[in-house]
Amino acid sequence: MGRRRVQAAAQTLLGLRAGVEGYSGKLRLFLSDDQASGGVAQSQARGAALRGLSVVPTDIVAGFTPNPNTSSARAADDEADSDAPASDSADILRTALLAEDFAGTVAEISVQLQAAFDPVPSTDVLEGVQALDEALLAVARDIAPRLAPHLEETIVRHRRGAGAHPGRYTSQLHAERLATLILDEVLRTRPQRQHNLRDLINDIARNPARALSLTEAARKLHWSPGHLSKLFKSVTGDTFVSYVMSRRLERAELMLASPQMPVGEIATTLDFSQVNYFSRVFRSRTGMSPSEYRRQHSSFDRRPLHEAIPTGHFSRLRA
Repeated sequence: MGRRRVQAAAQTLLGLRAGVEGYSGKLRLFLSDDQASGGVAQSQARGAALRGLSVVPTDIVAGFTPNPNTSSARAADDEADSDAPASDSADILRTALLAEDFAGTVAEISVQLQAAFDPVPSTDVLEGVQALDEALLAVARDIAPRLAPHLEETIVRHRRGAGAHPGRYTSQLHAERLATLILDEVLRTRPQRQHNLRDLINDIARNPARALSLTEAARKLHWSPGHLSKLFKSVTGDTFVSYVMSRRLERAELMLASPQMPVGEIATTLDFSQVNYFSRVFRSRTGMSPSEYRRQHSSFDRRPLHEAIPTGHFSRLRA
């Protein structure tokens, strides 16, 4: 057997070992707490209903087959529940973050912000955005109390910069930033945890604009690209390349709804080397060019068309 095949086999075994160890350490967390499992499934299903994604059960990502009577079944029921009370948001966010499910966390953030900004202009936009801030702050006080004062200061700064007209895109960045800080604090308290496929899916959710390659992702997990490709498809229902591209184009839709950012800048931010290529890929997904999409959806951002996003505030959100 050649050296390369031996190295690939060794990488696969390392990945399997990490998955088994992660499974043994988290089995009780996901299967014994029926309510927690349902909460994560709910956030993922509601995000899927909003963004057109396949629901990825939490327990599959953790590395074992789901119980059809728990999370997967409830996800189908919860998908139709797009009007859940706002008071449930903190519980859903708390459950997802404790489960280290950042993709589910982002989905719940998107659901809450979409409810605040759609379907028509409303004076309740600011109230909805602030309610999400309070939900995330409540989660931090519960599961990451050391971080809560810093989050509170961050929220105050954001509100000063956003003023009375918070933008849809900047509100998303802000909420994701808060959630990232909470998740990092949760992970800090779990130094013995093993990396697995969930970490990869979370990394994609943390950096949806990045054109991550299969080879790079496999290297991080110490798996062969072939093994990762098969496992990723079995878990998400998408190929790795298609999944990453979908997340980038979803972020493009959100950015295009904010009329202050030029299309060329959006393409560059999303790791597209050429604007024309970005336009072709975007049209193949939505059936319209980026400019056409912007004309139809820019009303989602309630900021006045000629009011610029504060530069310093924007860069701080993206840091």
